[in-house]
Amino acid sequence: MSTFILIHGAWHDARIWDRVAPALRSAGHTVVTPNLPGNGFEPPADATPAAAVTLARYADAIAPSIEGADAPVVLVGHSMAGIVVSALAERLPERLAKIVYIAAFMLPDGYSIVSFYERCATPGMMGARQALRLSADQTFSTIDPDAARALFFNRCTDADATMAAGHLGPQPAQPRRDPVHVTEERFGRVPRVYFSTLQDRTLFPALQRRMYAELVPTRVVKFDTDHSPFFSATDALVDALLCEAV
Repeated sequence: MSTFILIHGAWHDARIWDRVAPALRSAGHTVVTPNLPGNGFEPPADATPAAAVTLARYADAIAPSIEGADAPVVLVGHSMAGIVVSALAERLPERLAKIVYIAAFMLPDGYSIVSFYERCATPGMMGARQALRLSADQTFSTIDPDAARALFFNRCTDADATMAAGHLGPQPAQPRRDPVHVTEERFGRVPRVYFSTLQDRTLFPALQRRMYAELVPTRVVKFDTDHSPFFSATDALVDALLCEAV
């Protein structure tokens, strides 16, 4: 049996795993679904100030769950959390059995999410950046609620899209600016799998392909879904994750 640690992406919180986690537990696995600092919106909300949140703080928050796990750890990151799982794989490679990126940023060494977009995205591939509203002090951002469905939930049912959009909250800005540092000696020794979402309007398939062409994973699993397969293709996502258990 494995310990699955499931990490949500930007503007979301751990509720995205509310359907996935019980299914993994029913199969006998341990599942941990933490809120990243500054991202827990369900009462009692996380009170970490946005200005205090960095990529390193994200990694610091998740590391104890990895270090305390009794079973082999499969570390899973969605979207922005790709930079978190990469940072943790560099920090704790001996504690990880596998890392899984779900429509996530799997970045080469030295890149941040912001710098990767600047290098690779075309005007038609801005995704969430077009709907991002940065606070006056530039410490956090929100997503235009009118754009949320088209960006994140374009293959979800109306009910799921409405529910999920209502769960979005402010996102600390600094982690998207912080570069990821990975080495072949540490990060490179952890098996990695990329779950690619082919109808994604946030992290476009062309950008996903660019990442897994540069930082080649063990394998790529393709889903004909939007950016949120935990809602739009729950069963298929659970089945694919179960195949990654060790």
